Amino acid sequence: MILKKLKINEDVRFVCIYGVKNINIHDAGSLLKNIEIISNKYNTEIQLLDADSIATWEHVFFSAMHALKAFVQKRNVSKTISMESLLYASCQRQIDIGIKKLGIDKNSKNIAVLIIGNIVKNIENAKEDISSLIEAEEEDIILDIQDNNKFEKLCDLYNISNNELSAFGIKERQMDNKSFLVKIILEKSALLAIS
Repeated sequence: MILKKLKINEDVRFVCIYGVKNINIHDAGSLLKNIEIISNKYNTEIQLLDADSIATWEHVFFSAMHALKAFVQKRNVSKTISMESLLYASCQRQIDIGIKKLGIDKNSKNIAVLIIGNIVKNIENAKEDISSLIEAEEEDIILDIQDNNKFEKLCDLYNISNNELSAFGIKERQMDNKSFLVKIILEKSALLAIS
């Protein structure tokens, strides 16, 4: 679990990110409704993302940061910080495309959990309730790029061309170059803030 303090102007929030592996989602709609109940109970923003489409915990963190900035600066596209975070993580402005890229469904096996709140205790309580609801193994390593298959998937998902990779000196799509891939994805996400 990663817990970071984030201050944007006078707005201070805490951002919690962790991975959950080998989850069995029988009814995604029901799961998301229960997540919304937990979110409201603890006055937090919660987003579940398909971890197989996430580059690192930093990918999720910077998406949350950009979303919070968008709300503070009144340039948000969506109604909630959690949905705005999904948009930045997916490098998309359109909610339906963002959900298709990173949203969870019954086929999701690994998820990234993002919890944003003002009070650490509320975040901890929300995390505890989510753990009771999901009943799967917490494992942050699933947020990382661990093999060439995920590297390839991320290149395809985020429309990263060989030309973009070569701008970073990458000649082949290989795991050894994952830090450069992460930088490219983070840059694409940041570009949404200025578009």
